[in-house]
Parts: sequence; C-alpha cells; structure tokens
Amino acid sequence: MSSVQIIHIADDGEGTIIVMDGDLLKNHSKVVRDMIASKTVPEVIHKIVIRGPELEALKFVLEQIKKVGDKKKNKDVLNIDLGQRGVLASLRVHRAILCLQVEPEQFSVAARINNKVARELVAVQEMLSVTDAYSSINNPYGKLYTTMIHTIAWRFVNDPDMQVGRMKQLQEASATQPHLHTAIIAKIAELKEKKRIRGIIAEKRRVRDEKRRLQGF
Repeated sequence: MSSVQIIHIADDGEGTIIVMDGDLLKNHSKVVRDMIASKTVPEVIHKIVIRGPELEALKFVLEQIKKVGDKKKNKDVLNIDLGQRGVLASLRVHRAILCLQVEPEQFSVAARINNKVARELVAVQEMLSVTDAYSSINNPYGKLYTTMIHTIAWRFVNDPDMQVGRMKQLQEASATQPHLHTAIIAKIAELKEKKRIRGIIAEKRRVRDEKRRLQGF
C-alpha cells in the first residue's frame, strides 16, 4: 500500500503536507491518479502538489474520502455531504472537488449549492465567487451562475424593498465585472417585460370576468 503526500500551496506560498493512503486516493481522484501514473520512477511516497482550493476545504474532501476507506463494506460509495455549510463555504468545497477531479462525480454538491442560490439572495463575496468559478461558457456547472443571476434579478424586479442595502452592494460589486453586470441588467429587463405582459393579461382577464358578472353569467 503506497502513500500520497499532498503538498497544498496557499496563495501566500506557504505549504502544508497531508499524507493519505495512496491506493484509496487514486480510486477517488483522477488528478492524483494521473500524476502518479506520469512518474517515470516508482516512489514509496508519492508527492503531489495541489494549488487552488482553500486548505480547509481540501482537508474536508480528503477526510470524506478517508471515511469511505475506513468503512468495511466495499459497497460504500463516496457521497460528500456539505452539512450546514453556507454558500461560500460550499463553493470552496466544490472547488476542492473539481481540483481533485473527485470520482464518482459529486453532482449532489453542485445541486445543493444551486438550490441555495435559487432560494437565497447571495452576499457580495458569494456572487463574485460563483461568477469566478462558474461563468465560463465551457463550465459544466454554468447553471449555478445562471440561477444566481435569475435570483438577483427576480428579487430586484419583484421585491425591491427587501434587503435594500444588500441589493445596492450587489449592484455596485457587479459593476466591477462587466459581463456579470451586463447579465444581471439583461435578466432584469427580461423579467420586467414578463411582469408587464402578465399584468396586461391579468387586467384583461379581470375586465372580462367583471363584464360577465354584470351580464349575469
């Protein structure tokens, strides 16, 4: 049984070493498996450098993988549970999952984040993090980005008095990223037009029903 020495490099250049069971990690991380396979000389302890994800998020994902290995039943499948993490912490975990190319793919993690941004008005840092990670047209998790845009625009159009301070912060922050700002403005215009049309239809229906009522139908 080989070991893997993961060397996490933080943004400030500081390195942290995490040691894992190599066979277990190869089974659940394509990145680690490919890195080990690329070595021309076999190593007793494989050294893998990981940059990008937050250290705590990376540790959490590795701990989830380790728990699967600790279980006796081979039928146990890796299923990473975000617990009570908020949007920002969940995004960090998902980034770690993507950096490791965890297998099997953790679709439930992306779905959980998507459900949160669909229901809740994000904070500024959450909005920017979602934009940075998922706004690329080639990103398979782009729905997280479009869902967030829709939620922000819907709140702006239909609930303008709710969390006015938060809305102002989001507008100011989005202005620093032209493609994000453009997407929000376009979605607001789209939802306003839909709301206007619904209003016209509702008014016609009201007039029709009132006419019928007066005619005794």
